[in-house]
Amino acid sequence: MGIKENYSFFRKQIEETSKVIPFKIPFGQTVDKVSDTLFAHYIAEVVKDKWVRERHERDNIEKLSGSDGTYFKFYGRSGYLYIVKNRCVAEVFLEMELNGWRVYFPEKLSWVYSYQPSQTEINIETIKFEIKQWSEDNNIPIFF
Repeated sequence: MGIKENYSFFRKQIEETSKVIPFKIPFGQTVDKVSDTLFAHYIAEVVKDKWVRERHERDNIEKLSGSDGTYFKFYGRSGYLYIVKNRCVAEVFLEMELNGWRVYFPEKLSWVYSYQPSQTEINIETIKFEIKQWSEDNNIPIFF
């Protein structure tokens, strides 16, 4: 790879970067300096996927898939609703607002855990109906 030959060049690049960006950048992230006070941060998909796997383990979605229903796992001002249908789990993100919880749907809603790998189709209207029903049953205001 020629790392030994280019070591001094790499070291110089690191020193130059540390002069321009005055903070340490976590592993798996990239930072672009837009202006003197504005930096654009990008997180690698590998890191994001790791965070999702860890959250799924912490929320025990494998155990949730055992019975149909809607389950709410929250972390302070935000959280996730897990909707289970036929041992398949879909998730949507929620964030607390002044008058209730705001539901954010991803661009493409898909099953995050599926007992039947062939089941890929998901009906957003059915999921919205399940969320509304859960909201009414638990007296929790939800906004789409």
